[in-house]
Amino acid sequence: MQLLMAAVSLALAAAPAQVVTNRRIDASFNEVVPDRAWAVLALSDPDALDDKLAPLLMGRRTPFRATVLAKAWLSIIDGLDEHGTIAVVAMPVGKDATLPQRLAILVPTTDPTALMTLWSPETIEPGLYRAIIVGQESFVAFKSGYAVISPDLDILRRIIGSDRGLIDRLSPYLRQRSDAHDAFLWVDTAAVASGPLLDRYAGWLGRDFGLTREFLAPLRQFRLSAGLGADGLSVEGYIHRVKPSSAPDDANTTAPLLAGLPDEPVVLAMGAKTGGAADHLRAVFKPAVSALAYTRIVDPSRAADYERALEWLAKRADTVAISVSHVSREGDGALGVTVVIRARGGAAPVLDGVRSVADWLRTGPFLATGVNGAMEKLVHTPAAETVGGVPVDHWSVRFEGEQPEFYAAFKNAVGPEGFTVRVGVVDAKHVVATFGGGSARFSDAVRAVRSGRAPLLEDQTIATAHKHVAADRSMEAFFFPGRWAGLINTMSERMGRPFRYPDAPPSDAPVAVTAEALGTDATLVNLFIPIAVLKERIALPGPGDGSPGQ
Repeated sequence: MQLLMAAVSLALAAAPAQVVTNRRIDASFNEVVPDRAWAVLALSDPDALDDKLAPLLMGRRTPFRATVLAKAWLSIIDGLDEHGTIAVVAMPVGKDATLPQRLAILVPTTDPTALMTLWSPETIEPGLYRAIIVGQESFVAFKSGYAVISPDLDILRRIIGSDRGLIDRLSPYLRQRSDAHDAFLWVDTAAVASGPLLDRYAGWLGRDFGLTREFLAPLRQFRLSAGLGADGLSVEGYIHRVKPSSAPDDANTTAPLLAGLPDEPVVLAMGAKTGGAADHLRAVFKPAVSALAYTRIVDPSRAADYERALEWLAKRADTVAISVSHVSREGDGALGVTVVIRARGGAAPVLDGVRSVADWLRTGPFLATGVNGAMEKLVHTPAAETVGGVPVDHWSVRFEGEQPEFYAAFKNAVGPEGFTVRVGVVDAKHVVATFGGGSARFSDAVRAVRSGRAPLLEDQTIATAHKHVAADRSMEAFFFPGRWAGLINTMSERMGRPFRYPDAPPSDAPVAVTAEALGTDATLVNLFIPIAVLKERIALPGPGDGSPGQ
């Protein structure tokens, strides 16, 4: 276990991720990592990473560079190539093997003899050594400029003797980009899901064990890579499915997916092209419903209903845009929600679908009796009003008679109308639904839809983040941590239960996420975290007077 901790320390020497433009993963690395590896955690050029992290960690009293600390832990004086690629490799072994017994560390070296100076190596056979590393018996050999270290001799021999490298296992997309990232985690999810590793650690996973296997089963490969630049942290997730899907040819788009959402202080704004997004989600939708059933939120016997709802949405809607906002309009509540659905055919069938969902909610699909009880009180008022020439239905739930104090506090938080959702057909293609803000919110959404624009993309903070994620995508989302904290604080205060969100970040910058379909069997997810948000998360109180950076 100590060697495992040393591996993690060395491979993740200072951080979540990084980007290095002057050094890439070299060809010899792909030769050393065997094609039968189950997982690889790799970091290139840790010395450059230290340089990139220095501005973020300034004032955190970090006494040494991460590379210095890692070398001290592994008792390395010289011979480490600090600009090489360091990796932890997990290999398949017998079902009784523990996780540390499956691991090997790959350490780039400029001088094998110097690297082993303090290890007091014992030669077992030519080119193979036994040594005490981090207080644990380990075996060491060298291949293509790397020291391969493992507590298991069989693992070591298999890595050294392999004539096929990791690149032979990668999908065409990853093969093309095998040298394009400097920090990544690659997992053969199909092997992990079908192998004995999950069985051995089922006790740790508890009742979620079956759910974990169910989630992994449809996937073939997974890779998470990342880069730290001047503007922020960019993360890429690649998911390769076992079976090709029936993704439509137009699964991705460069058109705005936030079209029709009003320009206001959103906490979360997201849009999806439902054909592509539904296809991305199909592989994980069933286990997601299983998770809701496990947590006793939904009735597991109704899982098929949720799956049919997703299929219906994919067929009827071309795009769906949703925003959650922290608003402060006089007389309104603090929370505002807007949903804009662009139909594939006519908008009227979509409105009929919304009514069907409301009818379904009355049938008690939840396990919580309180939720089912509330849904039974759902009242539909067709054409309750006309806003901007649009007939608007109302869907309302009233609690005044049963819980007057709670409902009064609830209305103070969300607005005088309490739980009231407005739904209407704006034109032949668009259905709009709003919550909070009364008729004014619905009117704002109608104007945004009719304008044919995406006003939120003109927000400078969102436009800046938008540049760092994929332009060709089927889903995009923007989340404002600072505004979220403000919304929680305001809602709790208005509910009469003041709660200060801890470490509320002051910046007004969003985290951006996009998803993109790669052909019919893979999905690419991009995440961008602005540098301002990173600095806020790192500048937490430390030793001293408790102030940030101390």
